[in-house]
Amino acid sequence: MYRWSALALSAFASGCVFQVGALAGDQGLAPDGGGPLAGDLGDADGTGGSDGSDDLPSGGFNPSHVAGGYFKPAAASLSGVTAIDTTNLQIAINGGPPAAPPAGVTFVKDAGKGFAVLSVGAWTVDQAVTVSGDSPLVVVASGAVSLAAFIDASAHKLVPGPGGLAGGMGAGGNGTNNASADSGGGGGGFGTKGGKGGDSDAAPKGGSSGKVFGDKLDDFGGGSGGGVGGSAAACGAGSILGSGGAGGGAIQISSSVAIVINAAGGINAGGGGGIAGCGSVASAAGGGGSGGEIFLEAPDVTVAGRLMANGGGGGGGGLNIGLNSDGTDGQDGQLSGSAATGGPGGVVALTNGAAGGNGAIDTLDGSDGSADTNGGGGGGGQGRIWLRTRGAPPTTSGMTSPPANVNVTL
Repeated sequence: MYRWSALALSAFASGCVFQVGALAGDQGLAPDGGGPLAGDLGDADGTGGSDGSDDLPSGGFNPSHVAGGYFKPAAASLSGVTAIDTTNLQIAINGGPPAAPPAGVTFVKDAGKGFAVLSVGAWTVDQAVTVSGDSPLVVVASGAVSLAAFIDASAHKLVPGPGGLAGGMGAGGNGTNNASADSGGGGGGFGTKGGKGGDSDAAPKGGSSGKVFGDKLDDFGGGSGGGVGGSAAACGAGSILGSGGAGGGAIQISSSVAIVINAAGGINAGGGGGIAGCGSVASAAGGGGSGGEIFLEAPDVTVAGRLMANGGGGGGGGLNIGLNSDGTDGQDGQLSGSAATGGPGGVVALTNGAAGGNGAIDTLDGSDGSADTNGGGGGGGQGRIWLRTRGAPPTTSGMTSPPANVNVTL
């Protein structure tokens, strides 16, 4: 059982940046990273968005990563949302079909950065919301935002979260083909490294760990995918066996008033589980995808619920010793303090294929895949969580994994 440590704070960088919310047993320290993602903090004059060169609106609120012109003081309030599609720029209300946003709400694609930007007044998340699509979601609210239910921006096996990737800057390395003795794909990296793919006992080394990247405040984007297991392409036309899990999505909520994550609410941006190796050609398994990014900013932020960007588990290797046995897929990143479990390997008689590595939680890297005739996939690394406020740190009694980076300079 994991719980919050008592407001564990540690220096992260120069200026007012630190971390909060490490799971019990660690110090809340973040790994170093490098390499910017697409995107930067909003321009001071509000220019650069797809809606033209709007000046910074009265009231002085300038959201991160997008232009100030996306802040619409007269925007309509929103509730009852059950799905958001960042590809087609559509919203579903109360379980109905996806459609254009209601009057007074705008939903556009930023021409420069490719983010899907939803401009609203107040937003009440009173039902579970599924966010999908090929672009990160940025919500800019002129009113308060309250979450009493969960927003799912996670990857599901091979399907990325919004703005997540099958490859990406932190993609896990592919395993090696070697007849019926292959190595597993590495787990995707982002906030922490992915796990290394499991070696084959017939010499091939497993796919490399996905790297850490995107550690700056002005970085924003989704997670990276796991590598493909060795010989996966030979599993058959149309087969997904041995594929790497996808990266978790990216979601930003920027409110000029406040954000409250109630105890019953939260956001999941976990990575996808790696796919098992097949028994037919005894292939190795795919690595898990990394978690994505959750970025919340408002003058006041309260977190009593859960913010999770955990890595997906690696798949289990296939086995063929007279009989065929596929491995088992790794779990998707969990909406809890528990690691996504790597999938067990295939079983023939009393012989097992190699198990996949567990996905990352807290500040840990993804676990390495196990070694055997056909290696397991490495577990996916953590994503990133940012809480940005004005002057004072956020109020926190819930759970985050990984620990949130906190910036108080909004």
